[in-house]
Amino acid sequence: MANLYKYIMIIKSAEIFQLKIPFKLGFSHSSADRFFSDSMVLKLEGKASDGKVYTGWGEAVLREYVSGAIDQHASLLESAGNAVTGLLAPFRDADHQTHIILELLRTMIPEAKLLPLLCAVETAMLDILCRFENKDIYELLEREPERTQLIYGGTLPMLPAPAAEKLLKAYKMMGITNLRIKIGRNSDYNRSTLTLVRQIMGDEYDLKTDTNAGWTFGQAEENLLMLREFGIHIVEEPFGREARGRDSLISRLSRSEAADGMIFMADESALTPDDIRAAAAEKTFGMINIRLAKNGGLLKALDMAETAAEAGLDYMCGCHVGETGILSAAGRAAASLMKAPVYTDGSYDSHLLSGNITTEDLSFGQGGRAQIIRGRGTGFEIDENKLKGFTDERIRCF
Repeated sequence: MANLYKYIMIIKSAEIFQLKIPFKLGFSHSSADRFFSDSMVLKLEGKASDGKVYTGWGEAVLREYVSGAIDQHASLLESAGNAVTGLLAPFRDADHQTHIILELLRTMIPEAKLLPLLCAVETAMLDILCRFENKDIYELLEREPERTQLIYGGTLPMLPAPAAEKLLKAYKMMGITNLRIKIGRNSDYNRSTLTLVRQIMGDEYDLKTDTNAGWTFGQAEENLLMLREFGIHIVEEPFGREARGRDSLISRLSRSEAADGMIFMADESALTPDDIRAAAAEKTFGMINIRLAKNGGLLKALDMAETAAEAGLDYMCGCHVGETGILSAAGRAAASLMKAPVYTDGSYDSHLLSGNITTEDLSFGQGGRAQIIRGRGTGFEIDENKLKGFTDERIRCF
């Protein structure tokens, strides 16, 4: 009964750290080249009714081509600070019990462009709640994991052939069981890359491709015919987010002869549960890539997975390139709580980043295997000295 009278704190301060952590390997796709992690880390401090101060940490990965620009009239960091201040308003004006905070987080419906920052807010609030209640994330949510071990896949960015060959051989040595291949507009590059992948990984190896919204309609038809030659039937986001309807590119492509036997996976086109329901109704996408950093955090990701299942669509639990240990831990919890993700990506930590801000290394191991994290709150601890060392800029929200 004691917990009924425990009140969570009012959030008293919020600060954002803009990171710059170099990658061990440059990462390219049709929409961008990336050479370092540019995540934003959110630090929240709140004061409980007993006077004790609790700290929580969250992470946002902002990609304008995914969710849109926050505010074109201010710097990215200033825009993020203003947005976070607005998102935290319900938690600053009154004490709330834990179950009320969880319900507020579950029911928040911000604009799509704010979903990455909601991810940071939600993760930091869950971190505070776990510390306040002295529970791990499963106990806090009162949900048992569907699985205690996850199998992560790999990603092959757009690379020159020698670098691609080196990375593929590393994946093979690690026993990674599936790969997501970044391809683009150049069909010659796509063919040579996929030929190399099949030569190294084998004809039966599980492959899917991601175009990052890089194709025209004609390029899509041409490349789909080629992908079929390589035994590839899952194609992520051919065109990007667009207006719905029978005249949309994805609707036209889905009805075309070239799409026969193909499954299109929505990424930028699936920001909210309504997007999933529309995809099912229009019979455009057959799979959804759910990513905490894109969809608003762990609670929103679980809602997306349930919506996809109800709509008869498959889904995977993915990640953004460059996520730190914060989102590796949160993503692992989400993937273990989802009923049936077809694939899981993430926990690249030491495989990709030259350093991290967490005290633990949350990288997947041999075979892509990683155990869930029990008994340790949200699954990560921040090393503030490392955080300061990788911080490019910072801003205090309030």
